[in-house]
Amino acid sequence: MASRAQIAMRRMRRDAHSQWAVPALYIAFAGAEPRDVTVRLWLKSDNNMVGALQGMSSAEMAEPSDRIRFDLKEISAVRRNAIVSVEDGEAYRIDFQYPPYRGFQTARVTRLSTEEAEGLPVPE
Repeated sequence: MASRAQIAMRRMRRDAHSQWAVPALYIAFAGAEPRDVTVRLWLKSDNNMVGALQGMSSAEMAEPSDRIRFDLKEISAVRRNAIVSVEDGEAYRIDFQYPPYRGFQTARVTRLSTEEAEGLPVPE
C-alpha cells in the first residue's frame, strides 16, 4: 500500500506533466501510424554545467542533453530511433530510454534538422 507521501508525489508528477506537456506525435518507425501523445520537453542550454566533484577539490563538467518525458498511460513503450514531432520544423529522434519510473519514461533525444523534420506530420 502506498504511503500518503508516495500518493502526493504521484499526484504532483501528474499535475506537472499536465501543466508543462505539449501535444506531439510519436512515430515508432518509418511508415508507422503517428500516435497522439503529450510530452514534456527539457531542452539543453548552450552552456555546459560546471561544478565541484563531491568530496574532492577538482571540478567536473557535464554537457546537458535534450530529453523528453512520456506519460506511460498514453503510450506503453518508447522505442529507440522513434521520432517525436512537435510542430512544423521541430522533431526529435530518441537516442536512449531511461528506465520507466512511476508511470513516466524519459528519453534522451537529438533534435532533427529543419530539413529532416520537414514534411513530418504534426499535432493538430
